[in-house]
Amino acid sequence: MSESEEAEVVSWRWLNWSIVLVLVGIVLLIAVISAGIFDPTPVGDLRDTIPLQALDLDDEQQRLVWLEQTAPDGNHTLRLRAALSAGEVDSAYGLTLGEDEQFATIAFSPAGYVSFWQRDGDQLEKIIPWRTWPHVRLGQEANELWLDVVEGNLTSVRTNREVLWQGEVPLKGRRIGLWAETFGGPATIDFQQLEIFASAPAA
Repeated sequence: MSESEEAEVVSWRWLNWSIVLVLVGIVLLIAVISAGIFDPTPVGDLRDTIPLQALDLDDEQQRLVWLEQTAPDGNHTLRLRAALSAGEVDSAYGLTLGEDEQFATIAFSPAGYVSFWQRDGDQLEKIIPWRTWPHVRLGQEANELWLDVVEGNLTSVRTNREVLWQGEVPLKGRRIGLWAETFGGPATIDFQQLEIFASAPAA
C-alpha cells in the first residue's frame, strides 16, 4: 500500500470515529435533557399545595379574589395552574401579588397572549402590554404560571416553564390574588391549584 493510500485509510478512520463521537454526544445530550437536569428549580422547598376553585365571570367582567393564604416572608416561588373551563376565549386569568392598592398582576389569555402590569393607586405601569407568546397553551388547555420572589422583589416570571420576564419589581404586601377578566361574553376560569415553595428561614 502506497503512502497516499495509507493516508486515505487513516483519514477515513478519523472521519468514522468523529461521526461516532458526534452521535454519542447527541445521545448523551438528549438523555441529560430528558432527565430534567437543565429544568428550572423553584426557590426553596414545597411548603403548601392549595386546591382552588372555578371562578365565574359575567359579560365583560373583571374579578380579583384575594386568598386567605399569604406569601411567605422570605424568598419563595408561587406556581399556579389554571385553565379556561368554558365560555369566552377572549378572556384572561392569572395571579396578583401585593396588597389592595399596590400590586403586580401577570396573566394569560386562552387566545395566546400574556401581560404583566403593576398598579400603585391610580397609576398603572404596563411592564409587558398584552402580546402574543408562543408558550401559552390555547383554548381550554391548562397553563402554568411560575413567579419567583427574592428579597421582596418579583425577579422572574415563567409561563409553562419558559422564561417570560426577568428583572426586579418591588412588591408591597404578601397577599395572593386570583385575577380574571372576560372581554366579551361570560367565561368560567378553572383555577386548579397553587403551589408555594419557600427557602428555610435564616438561623
